[in-house]
Amino acid sequence: YIDPAVSPNFYASYTDTAPSDGSIIVVSGNTSKVVSSSDLYQYDIDYSTYTQTKSAYDGEGQLTSAIDYVTSDTMPKLYTLTGHDEASLSDTLTSQIEKENIDIEELNLVTSESVPDGADCLMINGPQKDITADEKNRILSYMENGGHVLIFTDYTETDMPNLAELLNNYGLSTSAGLIFEGNSQYYYPGYPSYLIPRIQSADAVGSMTSKDLVLMPYAQNINISDDVRSTVSAQPILQTSSKSYIKTDLKNLTTTEKASGDEEGTFTVGAAVTENYNDVETKLVYFSSSAILDENMNQAVSGGNYELISNVMSW
Repeated sequence: YIDPAVSPNFYASYTDTAPSDGSIIVVSGNTSKVVSSSDLYQYDIDYSTYTQTKSAYDGEGQLTSAIDYVTSDTMPKLYTLTGHDEASLSDTLTSQIEKENIDIEELNLVTSESVPDGADCLMINGPQKDITADEKNRILSYMENGGHVLIFTDYTETDMPNLAELLNNYGLSTSAGLIFEGNSQYYYPGYPSYLIPRIQSADAVGSMTSKDLVLMPYAQNINISDDVRSTVSAQPILQTSSKSYIKTDLKNLTTTEKASGDEEGTFTVGAAVTENYNDVETKLVYFSSSAILDENMNQAVSGGNYELISNVMSW
């Protein structure tokens, strides 16, 4: 225990900023990490009043993370692609990723000749503009050398042929239109486009099962093709019920009820792909809505969305 009033500059060996009262510094050799006193607790936010209440104690989780950090030789590196009006990660999700001791850094592939060699994963999060042909080729080169890529897209009327070609290379494509759920057990009450898809059994989802809940608004159907290299294996990780349907004419949408021309069936909104070739393993996970990363959506299912994303990143 150190009293900062007695030793005001003690922290200089560990951090540039004075820790708050009640913080903990975890040290191993020459490596240290500050666990802020505010991070020892979890909070629920009431967005109607913008107030927060303390909901859980997370001291064990934070200290375990810090111990892992100071005793590890290297930290996994997550690069987030920039330059296409991508969506930003919430502070809560960023903190959760960093708690897993994953370092996050932005990457502009227009100004960089390649994905860095130290990249453990590349995230493409809700781009509103297409990647260039050069960027596509640089990402494919990274993947062919055992890269891991996590992609989130959103419904848009903007054509993105290069991004589509990147997905097609691994047997994935996206159907036009948005999915609406016809089974009330699988959508948020009153909002049939706010899907509660069923989690499928797959390595990418970790220990989560179909009993766990995730909330995914405004998703599109992901087609998984058999017409792809034999070294590629793809499987759904999130699927709607058989009562869901797709509406394509969204400009003239007058009702969310199923119409006679709407395609109905079980649709995939999250997929995991692996390719093993010459002892090199490539991994790709694709979600057809970046809204799954929204903090409000995550809170609505008691953290289920971020637990899924955390498991996918660990995979």
